[in-house]
Amino acid sequence: MKNIDRKLDIKYPCEWTYKVIGNEYELIIDAINNILSNDNKQNYKTDISKKSKSAKYISVNLDIEVDDEATRVKYYKKLSEHKDIKIVL
Repeated sequence: MKNIDRKLDIKYPCEWTYKVIGNEYELIIDAINNILSNDNKQNYKTDISKKSKSAKYISVNLDIEVDDEATRVKYYKKLSEHKDIKIVL
């Protein structure tokens, strides 16, 4: 039986990786930069994770230090709500 309601045991602060998926690399990077600069977050790293075979989608890894769960969830929501980002994992 799977326990999908189980809370992750994460020790904060920690390095967290979001996989951010969209259609265009530049738009994804612009979205990430805008979201994080609005929060005065300076230290993060992005790199291309994978391109789909048809080149319709591209995924970018965003590595960033998060101080607590609220911050981790906040970035997830902001990224997920951006018009140029299709999926955040």
